[in-house]
Amino acid sequence: MLNHLMERLHALEQQQVSGLSSLAPMESGGQPALRALRSKDLDVPLGKPAAIALDTLSLIFESIFAASDLPDAVKAAIGRLQIPLLKLAILDPSFFADTQHPARRLVNRMARAAIGLAQDTGRDHPVCVSLGKVADAVRSSLETGDGELSAHLEELDALIEERDQSIQANAQPYVQLVLEHEARAASRSVAQAWLIEAISHTAEPAIRRFLSEYWLRVMQCAHLDGGTTGTRWTDCDATSKELLWSVQPRQSAEERKQLLSLIPSLIRRINAGLDLLAIPAEERTPFLNACFDLQTAALRTRSGEPGAPAQPPAPEQIAPAALSSTSVMAEPSDQIIERNGIRVRYLGRPAETPSPWRSGVSTRTEGDWISFYLPDEELLCGRHCGQAASSGTVLLFNTDWGYAVAMAPSLLEQQVRDGRARIVSESALFDEAAERALGQIAPR
Repeated sequence: MLNHLMERLHALEQQQVSGLSSLAPMESGGQPALRALRSKDLDVPLGKPAAIALDTLSLIFESIFAASDLPDAVKAAIGRLQIPLLKLAILDPSFFADTQHPARRLVNRMARAAIGLAQDTGRDHPVCVSLGKVADAVRSSLETGDGELSAHLEELDALIEERDQSIQANAQPYVQLVLEHEARAASRSVAQAWLIEAISHTAEPAIRRFLSEYWLRVMQCAHLDGGTTGTRWTDCDATSKELLWSVQPRQSAEERKQLLSLIPSLIRRINAGLDLLAIPAEERTPFLNACFDLQTAALRTRSGEPGAPAQPPAPEQIAPAALSSTSVMAEPSDQIIERNGIRVRYLGRPAETPSPWRSGVSTRTEGDWISFYLPDEELLCGRHCGQAASSGTVLLFNTDWGYAVAMAPSLLEQQVRDGRARIVSESALFDEAAERALGQIAPR
């Protein structure tokens, strides 16, 4: 009976190779329909070991064919191995018990090689072409050779490595764009804190407007250049402090002398800062004139005398409206950042919520393939290609998208906790399908 069954399977396999299989009807698109063989298709008596092996493997392939994140072209390539694996399962008792069986690992690696491909990926996609060739070579090895699969497993590993490295390399411009975007956002935040402190020391409208509209941008650039400990930040901050000092009433002859010697240098440094922003002369002239008038008044007036500048308000007395023209608005939680055709969909605000990724809760690392949802409920699968050190923002990329997704770590971690996101590169297609098949068999 076993010999007869093997002959039947061999005949079916030859029909499958030639595309004439009666067990593989054609779909409307001209592709063979995905169908799992059952014992009744081969008239194998129920209860026999061969029937049990056949129906068990049938349930496994049914689960594989039903996988929602696997393109039909990849399922078809794996489906070519159904009959060779059935023969192997009948002859090799360890096939179902050994999770490290080479044939099982081969199916798992085929699925891993195709990870992230869109559901509608056609069979002419380079990955699908490669998997089809591997499937044909494996079928030949199992049919005519000694069943050694090591070379095919190595070929799949090389295919996976090549694809992952290519995606990682192509993702680097997107990673750089996100890092620069976050650096600018951090500089805006630090400069805004500086501004709140700076304008608390003056009530002069011209000075407050200058600091808010111009010197805030100078401080942002200074922070980008070297942070708050950099030379540029230190020099620009000192210039702003000297500007504030220069318009305050002078109490002594020594102070007035000091102010007179300071003004030329101060104006030069203010102009140098405005030059970096490319502020035209006609735009800066009104402030420089107002500054000159205030400094002249400071030389002539003592504190408390009529005409002396008003005392600056305490920081807690500054009305929010005072900052309305320059406040750094909170970035939207869903935005597109773009440069030279490089587009990133930026989700979440990393600074708002402490990241569990940085507290050891999450184990997701660069190189993982992660399935996740966009805010519009579109399901994507991309490779973790980089993570910002300061914010923890994760860059997910797939060359088939044409763009990248940057997610705040807390947002991605929440999806993981809710079961909406998962690390699909840790999945083992055959093993998971076998577990589901076992669950269907057990209640019977």
